[in-house]
Amino acid sequence: MLESMPDIENVILITIDCLRADHLEIYGYPRETSPNITRIAREGVFFRNVVANGPFTLASFPSIMTSSYPLQGDVYYSLNGRPPLLSELLKQEGFSTAAFNPNILLTVRCDYTKGFDHYEGYLPRISREFSAAIEVRSTHITKKLKDTAISLSKKYPAFELLLYLFSRAWRQFPTEVASKVTSDAIDWIKRNRGRPFFLWIHYMDAHEPYFLERLDMERYYSKWANIFHKMKARYLHSKIILREKGPSEKDADFLRRYLIDTYDDRIRYIDKNIGRLIKTLESEGLSSRTAVIITSDHGQAFLEHGNLFHKASFYEENLRVPLIMWGGEINESHINPATPASLMDIPPTVMSLLNLRPHRDFMGKDLTKNVDREFIIAEASYDEHGLPFYRVPESSKINFSFVVYLGNYKYIKHIPMKGHPSYELYDLRTDPEERNSINKNGDLMEKFDIILTNHMNEISLNIEREIIKFNVKLMKVRHKVK
Repeated sequence: MLESMPDIENVILITIDCLRADHLEIYGYPRETSPNITRIAREGVFFRNVVANGPFTLASFPSIMTSSYPLQGDVYYSLNGRPPLLSELLKQEGFSTAAFNPNILLTVRCDYTKGFDHYEGYLPRISREFSAAIEVRSTHITKKLKDTAISLSKKYPAFELLLYLFSRAWRQFPTEVASKVTSDAIDWIKRNRGRPFFLWIHYMDAHEPYFLERLDMERYYSKWANIFHKMKARYLHSKIILREKGPSEKDADFLRRYLIDTYDDRIRYIDKNIGRLIKTLESEGLSSRTAVIITSDHGQAFLEHGNLFHKASFYEENLRVPLIMWGGEINESHINPATPASLMDIPPTVMSLLNLRPHRDFMGKDLTKNVDREFIIAEASYDEHGLPFYRVPESSKINFSFVVYLGNYKYIKHIPMKGHPSYELYDLRTDPEERNSINKNGDLMEKFDIILTNHMNEISLNIEREIIKFNVKLMKVRHKVK
């Protein structure tokens, strides 16, 4: 029987874009990427078995902030048809609320500003590259220039290297960095420490691109990479993106090493700033009554299954994320760290930590209680490029995928807009790298399909209807384009 939870007055939710669990020491990583996170994980609680409910940002944040499934309410990830945001509920309870979030998708593409007294989206700092990513469609001129650049890069490999050198001359990391975000959050804490608060901090520094490093960022792991190595990595990366013939095994190993070194360096940089935040809470006398929750929206792939980064990929490198809780007297006597958890569990757990009743429509579990859970589901809809934007004419399809975790088994079902569904089934105990699908087990596959059918009924998801609606939308938009 777990002991009763201590009184908590404030909550700080830290979400780190693209942070996979297995690159933190506390989850067994051999490198020292995160000494501050390691410390607070050992003092508090870190859950050993955590799954993101979606493989990319837009699919995951409905779960993090509204405790709903990614495809619940709206398959395009808007907040329509979902429970209120955690920030809205806490503001109604009298909490001061603030967010420091440099991810433009969560500010412009979907409105996560609701319920915050203060919301800093850093929009003036966002680069044109990220802004263009959320446009409905590119202009004809922009598309022509992009096609020309791709064509030249294919024909003349040196052209890509020249572009890289030119870009490095003036471009910075395209979103606000952790040092600024942390400083702004600390200033807000000091101004608002007199009343209960909910603070959301989002870090983008572990997100690609990995070829525009800030010069003042710590170079802890990738000191071996000089400018020529960086150009080579950029060139190999471009070959993969352009879907040319895949790199040799030697080149793939080189690219993977470069990307992982840079990625680990970014994690260490974020960790340093989390350390600053924790020291502030301790020096301001807030650590005894403030819960800090650290998690990620999804992981990041480095060619483990031939994929880079985090499009619609449903393997462990994209779905396994950390979940750490610290503050007050939170420890393993209050929370069971072996409980299988998902990002949907964050809102009801936060409400419970604050001695508030979770919203009746939350789909997640309160992790401060003894959780009885049979399975966990992740899901997403996406276009033929593995993206959730559905830009016309670039996008002409909507596809769906579902993942069910049940015991040691992981079931993946892909439902394309056209064609027949495909399946994968892995025993993660004997095949943790997901190399050999065992989808010939008919009885087990049938059990998973029953779970998915019941799940889709529970969230009122009708895939055939959504495909028809998408086709209608596609025809209307294409007509306007003409």
